[in-house]
Amino acid sequence: MYNPQQLIQDVCKLFRLTSEELLSHRRTKLATEVRSLLVKTFRNDWQMSYNAIGKVLDRDHKTIMYLFQRQPSKTFIIPKNALEKALK
Repeated sequence: MYNPQQLIQDVCKLFRLTSEELLSHRRTKLATEVRSLLVKTFRNDWQMSYNAIGKVLDRDHKTIMYLFQRQPSKTFIIPKNALEKALK
């Protein structure tokens, strides 16, 4: 079974980020966009609670709620189904 840590590792490889960068509290554009993508994936596809996602990403549930509602940047475009294709 696929678990959250595996998804984080695979997404980091896809976007050429380290898991330390992704899980850090730095707010670089790439890390922030990828965190938001992960939150939406965990929430929509995995039906995880905000608290559970917060524990995985080392964030407060309110931060997770904000990331879930956040709109992606217009300059951060992921081709449709790119994540699914990359993870297969």
